[in-house]
Amino acid sequence: MPVVFISYPKENRSKIDRLCDHFKRNYIDYWIDYKDLKPGLPYKDDIAQTIRNVDFFIACFSKEYGEKKHRFMTEELTQAIEILRQQDVFTPWFISVLFSGEVPPITISAGRTIQELHYVDLRGDWSGEIHKLIGVVRSCNNKSEDIQQLDDAEEARTNAHLPWKSICIESPPWSKTPPSEAPPWRQ
Repeated sequence: MPVVFISYPKENRSKIDRLCDHFKRNYIDYWIDYKDLKPGLPYKDDIAQTIRNVDFFIACFSKEYGEKKHRFMTEELTQAIEILRQQDVFTPWFISVLFSGEVPPITISAGRTIQELHYVDLRGDWSGEIHKLIGVVRSCNNKSEDIQQLDDAEEARTNAHLPWKSICIESPPWSKTPPSEAPPWRQ
């Protein structure tokens, strides 16, 4: 199941809850601060590790984002942009969701901003746009299954060249014999 990280301005909590409901109904796991931060853990490290390990980073923008400094969201965006710089440009990972206003001109690399990435426009009717988002995220599940199949095939190919692995896994001969025929030290 794909996992998405949701970064958002706190003023948009009701819209975020609605977005999370759509993810739940479509069996998409999501990480969001108010649900997933664990008491007693260093939250900055927890967030950074989660951003590195998710299938998608969802950046939710609104006019509220532009009107005031959002320290936590800005830190999350900075970490995500670092990862985005290393991603294949044709593999969606960073997805902007727009509730109101415009996508800000945050720099990805020289001459490139996140405004160049197609965004999900939730300023009006959610029905069509939310299905586009869900479709992209769900397509990740197929990739994960393909990668697992490739990993399994690679492991089988590797193990075929290691005869000792089958010897180590095989049960000792007396484990299949009745107790009366087992060696004396096993009786």
